[in-house]
Amino acid sequence: MKEISKKTLKENSWHIKVMGAYVQQPVPGIYGLEDDTIISSVDAEALYPISTIYSNISAETLYGRLYDSSTIQNFISLIQKVFEMKKTQKPEQIINLVVPSFKNALIQLLKNYAKHNNVKNKADAELVTTEYYPELLSKIIRYNGRLEDIFTPKDDKTYYLLRSCFFPIIESISWLSPQNKGFNQTIINYVFYPEVFENNQNNYYLFTDYNSTKLNFKIVNKEELKSTYFSRFILNPYGSLFYTHSEKLAYEVQLIADGLAERRIIKNKSLVLGAILAKKSSWNKIGDIFKDGIYELTEKQADEILTEIEDTEDRQKRISSLIGVDFRGLCSDNLFELKLSILRDQYNNAQNSIKVSLNSGYGILGMIAYAFSDPIAANSITNTGKIYGIKVFQTISAWVMELYEDKLKDCNEDNWKDPDWIDLDLLEVA
Repeated sequence: MKEISKKTLKENSWHIKVMGAYVQQPVPGIYGLEDDTIISSVDAEALYPISTIYSNISAETLYGRLYDSSTIQNFISLIQKVFEMKKTQKPEQIINLVVPSFKNALIQLLKNYAKHNNVKNKADAELVTTEYYPELLSKIIRYNGRLEDIFTPKDDKTYYLLRSCFFPIIESISWLSPQNKGFNQTIINYVFYPEVFENNQNNYYLFTDYNSTKLNFKIVNKEELKSTYFSRFILNPYGSLFYTHSEKLAYEVQLIADGLAERRIIKNKSLVLGAILAKKSSWNKIGDIFKDGIYELTEKQADEILTEIEDTEDRQKRISSLIGVDFRGLCSDNLFELKLSILRDQYNNAQNSIKVSLNSGYGILGMIAYAFSDPIAANSITNTGKIYGIKVFQTISAWVMELYEDKLKDCNEDNWKDPDWIDLDLLEVA
C-alpha cells in the first residue's frame, strides 16, 4: 500500500463525508416559466434545529444505519464468496485474485461519481479510494475465522475488522454507488409509498448498536426489519435509526428547544422596535411616555404604544416583548431615533447569534476535528431537512395552486408581471 498522510486520508475518505448545506435567502412570490410551470419559494424557519429535534438526532442516540440493497448487495455477495473460497485457498491467493478486481471496480465507481459530482483534489481522492479501501479488504480476507465472527464481534480483533475495515468499505461503496439517490429509498418507500415497500422481497442490510462495542452487521428480511427495527426507532430518510425521545433523549434536543424559545422572544422584541421606528408619525406621543426616564414599560404603556403604531399581531406577546425591553437612556429628545435603532439592532444581533449557534449543532457533528463528530448524524440532519422539507413544501404548493386555481388560469403575459395580480394573500386564507 502506498503511504498516505493522515491529512490526505481524512480529507478524501468517503465514509466520513458529509453532505454540504446550501443556504439561500428566498424571495417571496410565485414565478412562472415558459412551459407554464410554476415555481413557488417556501422558507422553513430553523429547519436544521427542528429536524434535529424531530428525529432526536445526536451521536449518542444513533442506533443503526440501514443501506439500500441496490448499493451494497454486490459487495456483500463478494465478501460471502471470499469466505467460501477460504475453505480451499490460502488468504494471499484470494487477495491476489480478488483485490485487483475490487480496486478496478472502485476506480469505475469513482469515475462515474465524478461525472455528476464535484470531486476536489481528484488525485488524492483516487489514491485513497484505490489504496486505502483495498487494504481494508485485504485485512478482512486475512482473518482466520468465519465471516459471521466479523458480523457479530466477540473480541477486539473482530470488532476492529467490523468497525474499522468492513464499515468504511460499506459506507464508501454506498456513497459512491450510482444507485445512491442521496437518501435511503427503503425508508422513503416505507413512509411514503408503503405498497412499493411491501412488494420488495430483497434482503436488508444494516448496522445495529452503532455507537457501542455491541456493534453488529445484520442481514434481515422485510418482516424482521418492520417488527424489530421500524417499530421501535425513529426512521430517518438518510437510512439512520435513532432512539425515540422517551427511550433516550438526545443531549442537544432540550438545548435547541430552549434556544428556539429564547430566540423567538428576542426576535419579537426586535420586530416590535422596528415597527415603532417605521411609524414616525407616532414618535412624539410615544416619546412622551419616556419623559421621566423610565427603564421598563408597564403593561398599560406597552398597550398604548402598540395601539399608536397600529400593531395587529398577537397583542399579549407584543406587550410581553415591550415590557421585557430595557429602555435605559431612551428619552424624547432628538436622539430618540438613533437610540431606538441601536436598541433594535442589539436585539436583532442577539437573535441572529442564537440562530448561528443553533445551526452550528449540525456543522460541529460534521467536523472531523471535533472529538464527538459523526458523519451519519450530520447527514441525517441534512436529509431530514431536505426530504421532509420537500414533502411539506410540495403539500403547501399544491394547496396554494388549488386555492388560486381559477386565478392562475387567467394568467397571461401582462398580468403575470403585475404585482397586484400576483399578490396572493396567504395570511387571509391560512
